Amino acid sequence: MSNAEQTTYDAATTVAELFHMAGRNDYYTDRALAEAAHSIPNYAAMHRGISPTVFDPRYVDKAGAAKNPNHGGWSSYFHVIQRQLCGP
Repeated sequence: MSNAEQTTYDAATTVAELFHMAGRNDYYTDRALAEAAHSIPNYAAMHRGISPTVFDPRYVDKAGAAKNPNHGGWSSYFHVIQRQLCGP
């Protein structure tokens, strides 16, 4: 990876992780972030990641996500959208 590519990667990763760090004291969860993004139709339409998503009853670990507000499915949903909005 070139220096420029590394800098771009580091910046994008920092922005992505800031969302988690800001909520780490229970201000909000990954589920809250995903639900907020999903509630905005233009943002929800941007999701082009793993399908089905945590919002779909066919999601493989629906029970796990329902029990855990910081389940990886919530984070994945949010980050697919976040990368498009905050990407380089």
